[in-house]
Amino acid sequence: MQEAQHVTDIRESVKAICASFGESYWQKLDKQSEYPTAFVKEITDSGFLGCLIPKRPL
Repeated sequence: MQEAQHVTDIRESVKAICASFGESYWQKLDKQSEYPTAFVKEITDSGFLGCLIPKRPL
């Protein structure tokens, strides 16, 4: 089954955002027990944070 173009576009955009936060970013946060504020801001500012929240409980 072929994926709808808008789904592909969303997937590629989120992938690019995630790629901009390399392994060292996550390792540093993990080591220091810090919240990923910059990542959450980026994903929120791009409008994709809402995609992670279901409309109703699963």
